[in-house]
Amino acid sequence: MNIICVGTLKEPYLRDAQKFYLSKLRNITITELKESDDILRHIKKTDNVAVLTVEKLSKPFEYNDENATIIIGGSNGLPDSVKKRASGYINFSDMTFTHQWARIVLLERLCMGVL
Repeated sequence: MNIICVGTLKEPYLRDAQKFYLSKLRNITITELKESDDILRHIKKTDNVAVLTVEKLSKPFEYNDENATIIIGGSNGLPDSVKKRASGYINFSDMTFTHQWARIVLLERLCMGVL
């Protein structure tokens, strides 16, 4: 699984949390990008793509393969072109999380087997 994130984890405690969760997960790659415009270049044609969003898009993401790519946008959200490429969405709640916290929550959910 690939997780594409716009932005970096700035706080040491968030980097520690990521390291902790990644130590419990297998085959997870995190790609950090500076700009959301670069996202599509990091997605393979065969990838099953989900976007992490507070919006309700066409259908929830059903993660069940190694070709899964989950995208976490930055503070300005995601371009429409990225949303159109997604085959589903992941929504934790109606609450809005910073991209940094969204990454940690996503990793925790993956560790718990919820996704």
